[in-house]
Amino acid sequence: MNALFIFSTIFSANKFLHITDIHYDPLYTTDSPTKCVLGSTGLGCCHQYDIPLKNSNPANRWGNYDCDTPYTLIDGTLQWIHDNFYNTENSIDFIIYTGDSASHHDFSNTPSVVKTSISNINSLFQQYFPKIPIYNNLGNHDTWPIDQTTPIEYNKLLEFIANLWNTDINDITSINIQKGGYYSLDLNNSTKLISFNSIFYDGHNLFKHKNLQTDAQIIWLRSILDKARLNRQTIWFISHIFPTAGESTNEYNTIIKQIMWDYRDIIKYQWWGHSHNDQFILYQNTDSNTNQITSFSAGMVSPSIMPDKRFPAFRIYDYNSSTFDLIDYTQYYCNLTDVIIKDKMSYSKQYSFKELYHLDGLETEHFDQLYNGIINGTYTDLYCKQYTPGHNSCNTNNIIV
Repeated sequence: MNALFIFSTIFSANKFLHITDIHYDPLYTTDSPTKCVLGSTGLGCCHQYDIPLKNSNPANRWGNYDCDTPYTLIDGTLQWIHDNFYNTENSIDFIIYTGDSASHHDFSNTPSVVKTSISNINSLFQQYFPKIPIYNNLGNHDTWPIDQTTPIEYNKLLEFIANLWNTDINDITSINIQKGGYYSLDLNNSTKLISFNSIFYDGHNLFKHKNLQTDAQIIWLRSILDKARLNRQTIWFISHIFPTAGESTNEYNTIIKQIMWDYRDIIKYQWWGHSHNDQFILYQNTDSNTNQITSFSAGMVSPSIMPDKRFPAFRIYDYNSSTFDLIDYTQYYCNLTDVIIKDKMSYSKQYSFKELYHLDGLETEHFDQLYNGIINGTYTDLYCKQYTPGHNSCNTNNIIV
């Protein structure tokens, strides 16, 4: 019986890709200044007519640690993933993309540039991974102006995006995307994916929703979760700005934590982006009578493709295709310095979660063990070494929600 069970588990193990924060800059120009006058004002650098500073180097065609992402780096990344994880024995079944296609060029971006960025990324996904689902989510840069949901302009953009994504969605999903950039769909009979649009609660958004108890997306989310519970479905939740992240507000953190608590019996996994770091969040409650702290949910945050003072990275997840339980993930990184020297795209294995931390899976209990190990020093160095791929920085103060 045990042998049959092990064989069944191995046989049903499949893969999918999580990728986030590509930040494509259609105006990126090779040999342009990487450090420039007005570069820190929101205009950015690596554009043709930038005025260089004395310590500036010419932008390489593969990208630069001080700029947004050129087409060459994105194309090379997706081609590498295609060559290694598409139509092979390690093929991925689908893609989770947690947003931020557009660049950080706050003032030089236009509605047309933002649409071009989102459209070109979508086209590259379709080119390299035809016939497999892409579960998209919107980031705070996937709009114009940045972080803003200006009523008329954002509505036009959502209509454009709904038409762009319509190959992987049904009519009801398309209506929800046009309405607010959010949607849900069934991965199988027992598992539902929810894509939640966090920009409405961005602290920089002048049009952010303030009364979250009566907020349209929050009401929709609770109704979808209620139906999923009745149908005995578990939830895969994807979004961009996670609670405790930069630009999240206290009101947003509170409402998301409450929803995760209220539906902790069905919300099984969460994927986020936004910070560009390799990190996780852990939701905890304290019993008022015993003061006992309980971890009741966890969220996974992946590093970015954008090489902002770090190596581009993505994750390949192993999951049980029968139960939709996660088994492990492996993170891959691109040493951009080596790529520039060799003029050839390459990614390498950074680590496997289970191998690195010697934990049995990706459930809340395992992230609770990881957090406790970080606090007592057992996992601190291991965790911080991965936190910003290729760069020395770490923050363990924003784990707990």
